[in-house]
Amino acid sequence: MATDEETLFDYLGKRYEDAYADSPNLVAFLESAIKELPAQSRVLDVGCGTGKPVADMLASAGHQVQGIDVSQEMVKIASSQVSGKFQKADMRTYTPDAPLDGVFVIFSLYQLTPGETYSMCYRLSEWLKPGGIVVVGTTLSSSVPPGQGVRDRTWNCMRQLGKPWMDNRTNETFFSEHG
Repeated sequence: MATDEETLFDYLGKRYEDAYADSPNLVAFLESAIKELPAQSRVLDVGCGTGKPVADMLASAGHQVQGIDVSQEMVKIASSQVSGKFQKADMRTYTPDAPLDGVFVIFSLYQLTPGETYSMCYRLSEWLKPGGIVVVGTTLSSSVPPGQGVRDRTWNCMRQLGKPWMDNRTNETFFSEHG
């Protein structure tokens, strides 16, 4: 049986950061995206995890950082090591208190259903000031090895149910580049 998001990320805690925070491709992607923000932007890291690398890079660039995560353990870690305001919240029901210059959603949409993902993208854009940006980091469905997922032609995505990941099983959705 797949683990729910809160339980999974409470369990992973700092191990998640240790596994993913130093990815050169992710860091390069974030550096490029951060350049698109005006100075001292008000930004939100959705699914902030431990705060590294996303919230940390944003704060280091002089931006006002807020972060949300479904895991209280992740929020605790982020609050202890990154300058910003972090809180436990589910992105599907969260609403920011004021419009934002940027919303970063890096590897945070995998456990949503395809319908929730599309809905979430619209919600994220509604949180922005005029001219604000939404930055989405994900993995394309083309990276799923043949035979290791189920193609969902309705949503143009691949689904992996009960996928082994970091000593757990997760249900994940990977969209095509077009999707």
